[in-house]
Amino acid sequence: MSTKLEQLRKMARRITLAEQMEGNLRMFAAMGLDIDDVHTMAESVGLEADDLLLLSTRVSVSPMSHRIVGKRGRRNETKEIADFAAIRRERRLTWNEIYVEWKKQYPADKRVKNPDTIREAYRRYYGDKANKGY
Repeated sequence: MSTKLEQLRKMARRITLAEQMEGNLRMFAAMGLDIDDVHTMAESVGLEADDLLLLSTRVSVSPMSHRIVGKRGRRNETKEIADFAAIRRERRLTWNEIYVEWKKQYPADKRVKNPDTIREAYRRYYGDKANKGY
């Protein structure tokens, strides 16, 4: 295994700033933007165009406070409700607040009748009921 790492080290190299700028410019061009658009964007955020082109374009996602693992074999409907609730539980919303948001987003949905319906779907998919081995 160490020989593989040594081979990769020999092949690997650092990307220069000019290559990073060129790559980001190509990315903007693929979006239909030209160098004038890059200058306009840079000015609007108070940067030079070169500084904007040097920014990392990788997507970053903040990690969740804990890993949520659902039990396999649940219905997709339950998963949809449970996922909706899981996102809002991370924001520390109560079950009643989650229920109100659900009804705003899905007013005609007949599956969710009250806050307990959402809470039970969450418990079955992510909560204490999901961790049982049966």
